[in-house]
Amino acid sequence: MAQRFKAIAFDLDGTLIDTEPFYRQLMAVVLKQEFDYLLAKEEYDQYYFGRTTQQGFTDIVSKLWGRPATTDEIEQIIVKVREQAVKLREYIGAEIFPGAVELLKWCRERYIPTAIVTNASRRTVEGNRWWYRWDELIALADHFVSYSDVGKSKPAPDVYFRAAELLGVHPAEMLVVEDTVHGIEAGRAAGAVTAAVNGLAGSGADYYFATLKELTFHLPEFFPQK
Repeated sequence: MAQRFKAIAFDLDGTLIDTEPFYRQLMAVVLKQEFDYLLAKEEYDQYYFGRTTQQGFTDIVSKLWGRPATTDEIEQIIVKVREQAVKLREYIGAEIFPGAVELLKWCRERYIPTAIVTNASRRTVEGNRWWYRWDELIALADHFVSYSDVGKSKPAPDVYFRAAELLGVHPAEMLVVEDTVHGIEAGRAAGAVTAAVNGLAGSGADYYFATLKELTFHLPEFFPQK
């Protein structure tokens, strides 16, 4: 028999909305312009996937320079990233994954508390509501938690501790849905049960569903109605 929960927390980027093509292009453009460096897909997956922009650029720039990049140096690069992001968002959109809206509506119709939890900063998401499809997607959740709300990003568990607090449940009573290993690690470190989606098999998650639609199909097992 499947475990039963009182609330559910979803990652945003790569789980509910497909922003990876944008961020992969953003990182590649900045590295080419600033360092004349061509970013391979494998490097993007290693340095950026499931991490913050600051974390990704800190590690790859430190590798290129052969020494640790300072906070001030990374902040100068992040300014360039923000400038380029404004331009790229004009022609690279973020597509909502099939089944994401229906999944959130399914939870809302059954009064299941939900939170969207992201490694993106609140400034980035709220400052680009149109691009992140806030009204169509994020507004369907009861709560929104950003790493900048707690000061630590995944794989630290802080964002999920905060989500559980807002949802009014113990972390063990919350199902965490993620698409990256860092996200799964954060959920597990918080004491939550984790479900991996969108191709993240073999991640160490407690459950795996190939798509959001498959997850929705199985949710009645986790949230049986009286």
